[in-house]
Amino acid sequence: MNDIGMILQSVAKKLAGEVAPKLEGDYAAGHVRIASVLMAMAGESWDGGVDRLHNEIESMRELLQIAGKEPAGGQPQSFKITDLRKIHDGLSSQIIDLQIQLEESDKQEAQELNTKIWQFFLMSALGRMPSLPSFE
Repeated sequence: MNDIGMILQSVAKKLAGEVAPKLEGDYAAGHVRIASVLMAMAGESWDGGVDRLHNEIESMRELLQIAGKEPAGGQPQSFKITDLRKIHDGLSSQIIDLQIQLEESDKQEAQELNTKIWQFFLMSALGRMPSLPSFE
């Protein structure tokens, strides 16, 4: 069994549903419940990590191309999170540099692209937010 997301979800559900209720005292049970929620959130994050990184990479490439910039990083050597993160980090640096240039410009096109970049940041932040698990 190598599905980390499923394993984390399963252990989290077991902790919240079977272990925490049997612990004496609110302090110990509360800690187990918090640990179970964090495990479930970590499992969700792990499950969507590659998809999220891939989508963010493609979005940053599009933004850079709109600006007439050549996106750095090339194609990933694999779909390992570590390989995708290297490309993501390079593109993030380019996006930040681009945004600095755009914010110094009074041109309408620059302001519109800057708005698109801020929308990208907002959507990326929302995409990274885990949902609260349900242990039913």
